Amino acid sequence: TYITLVTLKENDDSIKKIIRGSNAKEIKVPSQYTRWHDNTANLLESVELDIWTIKESDVESRLELIHLRDKYEKRLFLWYVYLQFHLQISELKKNFTVTEGGFLISGWIPENNLPGLEESLREYDVNSSLVSDVIDYTGREDDFEKVEDIPVSLSGNRIFKPFTLLVSNFGFPKYNELDPTFIVALTYLFMFGLMFGDVGHGGILLLIGLGMLIFFRNSGDEFSHFSWILTWCGFSGVVFGFLFGSVFGNEHIIQPILFSPLEEMNLLMIGGLALGGFLLSLGIILNIIQKFMASELKDAIFGEWSIFTLIFYWNIGLTSIFIVTGRWSLRGNYLIISILFGVPILALVLKDLIWKLFSGRDRRSQPGPGSDEKEAEGFVSSLFNILIMVIDLFSNTLSFIRTSAFAMNHAAMSGAIFLVVRALADLVKGPVGREIIRWDILIFGTAGIIFLEGLVVAIQALRLEYYEFFSKFFSGGGKPFKPVKPLHEENMKINFEQ
Repeated sequence: TYITLVTLKENDDSIKKIIRGSNAKEIKVPSQYTRWHDNTANLLESVELDIWTIKESDVESRLELIHLRDKYEKRLFLWYVYLQFHLQISELKKNFTVTEGGFLISGWIPENNLPGLEESLREYDVNSSLVSDVIDYTGREDDFEKVEDIPVSLSGNRIFKPFTLLVSNFGFPKYNELDPTFIVALTYLFMFGLMFGDVGHGGILLLIGLGMLIFFRNSGDEFSHFSWILTWCGFSGVVFGFLFGSVFGNEHIIQPILFSPLEEMNLLMIGGLALGGFLLSLGIILNIIQKFMASELKDAIFGEWSIFTLIFYWNIGLTSIFIVTGRWSLRGNYLIISILFGVPILALVLKDLIWKLFSGRDRRSQPGPGSDEKEAEGFVSSLFNILIMVIDLFSNTLSFIRTSAFAMNHAAMSGAIFLVVRALADLVKGPVGREIIRWDILIFGTAGIIFLEGLVVAIQALRLEYYEFFSKFFSGGGKPFKPVKPLHEENMKINFEQ
């Protein structure tokens, strides 16, 4: 903040004391301007002259820079390429060891690319034998520390590769974990289409995605992946639009293949719960598979997301279905209910004891001091973990109702556009003005729905993937595989105009 103080000359000293006391910094007028203190016009003229002098000097400097750029641009670019090339080589040298009889290259390569590497080396007349050991670290507990250092390359499938962008934003799977890209692609598109089901709106997203792929095809991998995801999301919206019979919010143009979201709300809600049950079960099953692959049998059977957890979850789901459909009743079946729910819970609570009894481990070991306290602490901890697990299962399942809610919201918002068009158009006199109002509302209203609801639906689908689905099996602690890429001139851009 700058403050200008105008005061009488006799108050000059007192004002300066006040300024110093308030820790303000005084900006003194340059000496070349003090001689004009009695003539303001001459002072302003002197300042303006200095400003123009500085501007002229700036223009001259810019012209000189342009001249230097034209003179040395090619040379600097060649130096830049040369330095980048040798910088890359110096980084690669860290993975090389040279001996009297040859050299050793250390690095990672996908197993399916190994034959190509061997063929490339033969082209350079490498007569020495190529020793390649493909090491499988999965299922060996003594190699777990090494597993953390093994990089991971996500799905190489051309169709599903764009969805690695969604997976990598959360994290990379470890070497001994499953790559969820394929499943994420299918489930994300299904949820997006369910919440954004409209032939017209989805078609516009599809065209936007294709346009981005055509006109911005050299904008990098991430932009390309995003464009493909947008294209596939638009296609999914079109498919569900036909299923729901909706075209730009109008449900009277085509007949729905399944049903209209606003006419079958209860069925849509049940579908959302069923989707949640399926995805959570799939996540638990994937976690069980990973635990078996890593030889973690105890966690696969008794862990947080294990076989007994899945049994408990399925028992709740099947019991709820039978009760709601009237095929079964709680009355008189308390023993069966106790067995269905009690046995899995009891197995999870007493997992340490059951594991000792059936695994044959620690049978001969004598209980040491404090073992009773540790067992009691473990028992209490198991109870709390099970309580949290049950709450998570219920809350995660209910979270998928939002897919149904957003599907109904999209249909209602799209239909509301036509109601607003009819209401406002009737207030305008004259056919020309009425048509202008009608098309303005339709165009801007549709654009708002596509942008705002499309963004919200994309975020909600991603949230369900990350927090409800991934939390069951995916830790995201892996390292990405970063292959050595050749240095291409077109990939290096220097902006000399800054």
